[in-house]
Amino acid sequence: MRKIPTGDMRIVLGDFNAKIGNNNEGLQTIMSCNGLGSVRNGNGEHLVEFCTTHNMFIGGSRFPHKDIHKYTWQSPGGRMQNQIDHVLISRRFHNTLLDVRSLRGADVHSDHNLVVARVRLRPTALNNRCIGRRKLNLAKLKNPESCKEYRRYFNTNLENIGAEYARNDVATACTSAAKSSLGFVKQQNKPWLRESTWQIVQKRRNIQNQLQSTHDPIRKVNLASRYKIADTEVKDKAAKDKERYYNEIASAAEKAAYKNDLKGVYVAINKLANVKPHMPPLKDIEGNTLTTVEKQLTEWRRHYETRESVEEADAVPCNRRRNPNRNISTEPPSSSEIKTTIHKLKNNKAAGLDGIPPELLKFGADEITPLLRPLLLQIWSTTIIPIDWKEGIIILEDNDIAKMALDCLR
Repeated sequence: MRKIPTGDMRIVLGDFNAKIGNNNEGLQTIMSCNGLGSVRNGNGEHLVEFCTTHNMFIGGSRFPHKDIHKYTWQSPGGRMQNQIDHVLISRRFHNTLLDVRSLRGADVHSDHNLVVARVRLRPTALNNRCIGRRKLNLAKLKNPESCKEYRRYFNTNLENIGAEYARNDVATACTSAAKSSLGFVKQQNKPWLRESTWQIVQKRRNIQNQLQSTHDPIRKVNLASRYKIADTEVKDKAAKDKERYYNEIASAAEKAAYKNDLKGVYVAINKLANVKPHMPPLKDIEGNTLTTVEKQLTEWRRHYETRESVEEADAVPCNRRRNPNRNISTEPPSSSEIKTTIHKLKNNKAAGLDGIPPELLKFGADEITPLLRPLLLQIWSTTIIPIDWKEGIIILEDNDIAKMALDCLR
């Protein structure tokens, strides 16, 4: 605690096994008079001494709640309730603490209640989080019915655009048709739990609610016994479901490897590893963290300008002889060439800034080719490429790269 700068906000929370009571005589700077009970045990005295030494404030004693929202632990028989879990905050920032209370309804099968603290914070945000896009369910395109539905939606959207259209209108029509016909990939927190297991979880939750609302001691003992049985059943079912889920992923990975399907193997390994991408804060050449978008863009611009100048200085002239017998057509691209090129696009590639994956272009090649050809002919004759086609997305492949200066990027 002494190594932490005094100007920083310090929050300490946990099970201290300390009863502080509601007597704050002479201790107004570290606690208020809204604690549970009137007795302070030995650990409570140690906690008061700790807060006095390190200028901390006991947040649970500040807010006037009912006793049922103060106690954080109860004995197995439910006869005794104590407030022994606490949230401590720096005395300087105790006004930023908006509320501290215990939630009895949290279904966690513990003799401790969940303690929740609300804090008003306004720190400087690090704009280093990459906002991901929702993934279209492109697997549905393998179904002929879904493919027909996608093309039908796409044709309808093109008819609504009319003869006078822009490139952005075509992109919007394509993505809108995909959203309507294919939908998005649904993300699940615990995909291995079956519906039957969720029903048992709901049954346990209902018993928990009844246990919190009843005042009959005999009924409480009965409900506590039923809750324990339901909790054991939930844990057993969840363990079996999780084992079955990982066995299915391992089998899918084996089948994908046998078929030389590298994407299937990659997806299965990612599910098993459960690795979530994380982008560390971006730093400049001096090692200072860049906290605003303007500073980050300025540093990226400086980095690429420096890198381009170095690459131009190190460039080696290419003096390869041209093949005079090589026949290259200089005629504008035809519709068949454009369509063939679209079909040669590789699947499972990330979409660009327009958000159109290659699969959508391939399955809608018949409709997109007549729309692309006038644009390509214009580019062919004027030799001017649209500005937005020159834009790209920067993707850092190694998380450790961002911790270094941008000049060390490769």
